[in-house]
Amino acid sequence: MSRSFGLDAPSALEALRDAVARFDDDDLNKDLARDCALKAWQLCDHAFVALGQGNPFPNLRALQDHVRAACPELGYLQDICIESKHGRISSYPPRIVEARFQEGAFSSDFSRDFDVCRLEIELPGGQAVWFIDVIERAVAYWSQFFKHRGLA
Repeated sequence: MSRSFGLDAPSALEALRDAVARFDDDDLNKDLARDCALKAWQLCDHAFVALGQGNPFPNLRALQDHVRAACPELGYLQDICIESKHGRISSYPPRIVEARFQEGAFSSDFSRDFDVCRLEIELPGGQAVWFIDVIERAVAYWSQFFKHRGLA
C-alpha cells in the first residue's frame, strides 16, 4: 500500500532526474529549481526507508549528516528546500547566504565565458556557485549512492 502514488526510492531518483532534465531546458525557472532542490533533499527519506534491514545508518539524521558530508551541495539544496517549505530556516544555521537570479548581459544560451543570466547560490564568504552545477552534482551523488547500495 502507498500514500504517495507508489513513490519509492528508485522512482524518487527517477523523478529527480526528470525534474533536472526539465530544468536543463529552462534553467532560469525558479519553480523548477525549487522542485529539483525538494526532490534531491527528500531522497534522504526514501533512501533511508529503502535501505531497510542492515541499514548502516541508525536513523535518518545520521544518513542526512553522511549525505551532507559526502556531497556538500545537498546541504545547499536542503536550505532551499527547508526555506521554500517553512519560509525560513530556524532549526539549524543555514549553509547558504542566498539563492538568487543573477542578471547577466547575455541569455543563458551563451557560453559561460560570457556574463549570462543564471540561478546561483551564494555561499558564506561570498563565493557564488551556479544552481545547475549544484543540482547536477546532487544527481550524480544520488545515482552513485543508489548504485553502490543496490537501491536502483
